[in-house]
Amino acid sequence: MEPQDQPDRPKFWAARQLTAGDTPVLDVGSGAGFPGLALKLYRPELTVYLLEPRKKRAAFLSAIRSELGLRQVTILNKTLEDCRPEDFPVRPAVVTLRALGEIERLTRLGLPFLSEHGRIVLFLTSHQVEPIVVRLPEIDWSEPVPIPWTREKALLMGRR
Repeated sequence: MEPQDQPDRPKFWAARQLTAGDTPVLDVGSGAGFPGLALKLYRPELTVYLLEPRKKRAAFLSAIRSELGLRQVTILNKTLEDCRPEDFPVRPAVVTLRALGEIERLTRLGLPFLSEHGRIVLFLTSHQVEPIVVRLPEIDWSEPVPIPWTREKALLMGRR
């Protein structure tokens, strides 16, 4: 399926916001694989690190990776706090985070792992955007991008 054939899926739509140089991607708190696994399916050329601290979910991601024969997908069964630079053979060009309760703290923790011109990509509700921008002034934020076909959801992207 071509990317333009799936415009109504927010996570797939988000993949359109990435450029060819936006690899590897570090997806923090992958859970069932959103957005990291969805990005990989939509953009097979990406290298993706799926960071999932819960064993059952990490095992699920591993099973999906095997079942689909996905290459360049690394599953790390640990928290962001437990990660070390050597966990990522190539420094991530993108770190993705969804609207988690600790998004500000996790964003700060993810910054040191980014490549020199790396980007943070946050999946937020529109009311979360301004507080994040204010509390994380060290990041050069772009204007939030509303996610089509959703209510009050946006991508907030920034460079360190």
